[in-house]
Order: sequence, then structure tokens, then C-alpha cells
Amino acid sequence: MKKSEPGRVALMTGCGSGIGKATAIALAASGWTVVATGRKPQSISGVDAALTLSLDVTDSASVRSAFSTVSERFGGIDLLINNAGFGAEAAVEELSDESLSEILETNLFGTLRCMRAAIPGMRERGSGAIINIGSIAGRWAAPFGGGYAASKSALASLTEAARQELAPFGIKVILVEPGPIATGFKARLDELSASVRGNRGSPYYPAYELREAYMTSVRNTDPGPELVAATVLGALAAKKPKARYLVASDPALRLLLQLPQDLRSSLFASSVAAFSRSRARKEPA
Repeated sequence: MKKSEPGRVALMTGCGSGIGKATAIALAASGWTVVATGRKPQSISGVDAALTLSLDVTDSASVRSAFSTVSERFGGIDLLINNAGFGAEAAVEELSDESLSEILETNLFGTLRCMRAAIPGMRERGSGAIINIGSIAGRWAAPFGGGYAASKSALASLTEAARQELAPFGIKVILVEPGPIATGFKARLDELSASVRGNRGSPYYPAYELREAYMTSVRNTDPGPELVAATVLGALAAKKPKARYLVASDPALRLLLQLPQDLRSSLFASSVAAFSRSRARKEPA
């Protein structure tokens, strides 16, 4: 454990890998005193953290303990980044209560718990920043991603309300919405969704298989999590940061998200259908 340092203190959740780890590394490199947290602190390596803590955002006691430790060590935090996230895929009909509850507990209620823990100290000091890591899924729910999209669209609304409520107290609240990013999130999502998507008796099984093949074909050029980290640093450096930052390097995806919902869904369905026809032509009879 490093000796306490003066300066800006940032606490970030979900630092074990992917976006969380890349952003924590970038923050430390730019001079922030980083408190890196995760459910499994032993997984947080390569981050020049002033402090590494166990923090399970689904557990209120864990949140209270982590923030209390940080308050005792540093006197409070200047920046909270809510990154811990969880996802699973299933058709709405096959989305279980348990699966949806787990998604919401992490992505929505977990973020809310951390915000409640951080806001009082920031409000008393009259300054601070909160960055919530959302997703383009909060703007557009793709087939079989309804549960995850519901959590991220709810997070977007929560963030927008907090942005307006906390502005008079000098606290900035920002939503960062990554598009497809090359991390371990997809592999974990596939693992958690395997029992549903692998059920050959499901009426959605052919669509599950086709969509997975299509998404695999178009995601081989996804940018790394460093793109999100750079966006976070840019938002923090801005005198007047935007309320929402879309992180999508593909111009076609940016254009797609600007289209009306009906047209967007129609184009996506057409792309999947075209991929299906192309795939069928390549397969032996």
C-alpha cells in the first residue's frame, strides 16, 4: 500500500479488466490518486493505484466499508467512476426474473449505491465529478439484449436527473456510452447466456445462432478499452463537459444511432438477413 498522496482522488469500480483497468491506468498516469476497486482485488494488476479495495456494488455493506476506508485514508474523493457492469442475453420471453434482477442490481442499483456514498462529501466541499459508464444499449435495445439495455437506459435517466440536481452544488455528472469495445465482457456475457442461447428447443434458437454469427463477423475490428479511457480523460479536462459522450469509432455505427428507431431496426434486420443469405451461399449443400 502506497503512502497517502495529496491531490485529486478518484475511486473507480470494476477495475479488474477491460474499460475499468484501462481507465484506472490512464487516470494514474495523468496524476490522479487512484483507488482501484473490484469484487476480486487480486485481479487488479498493472494499475498504479494508491489503494486497492474489495468492493461489491451489489452489497450495501461492502460499499459503505470501501467508502469509509477511502474517507479515513484520503479525506474523501474528488471523482467517482461507476464502471462495474454485468450482462446476459436472452429473448424477453426467456429472460428470467433472476437474470434481470442480477443485471439491475449491478448496473443500476450498484451505481446508485456508490453515488449515494460519494455525493454527501462532494456536496459539502462544493466540488466533484461522477462519471457513469453506460452503453449504446441505453440508446438502442438490440434483439436479445433487452435486459442489459433496460439497465443502461435506466442508468442514463438516473444520470441525467442527477446531473441537473447536483449542478448547483458544483458537482459534474457525466454519462459515457461505449459502443462495441474489445474486452472480456463479451466472453463473460456468452458464458452467462449459454444455457438460454444453447437450448435447441427454444423457438428463438435459430435467431440466437444467426445473430451470434453475425455479431462475431462484424466485431473483429472493435477498438480497445483505451478509447474509452481517453474519452473519460477528455471529459475531465473539459471546462464545460458534455452531458453524454458516445464512444464509437465506427462512423457507420454513429450514423445508425442518429436514425429514427424504426429505420434503425429495419436496417439492422436487413443487415442480418443479408449476412444470412451470404452465409447460406458459402455453406456446402
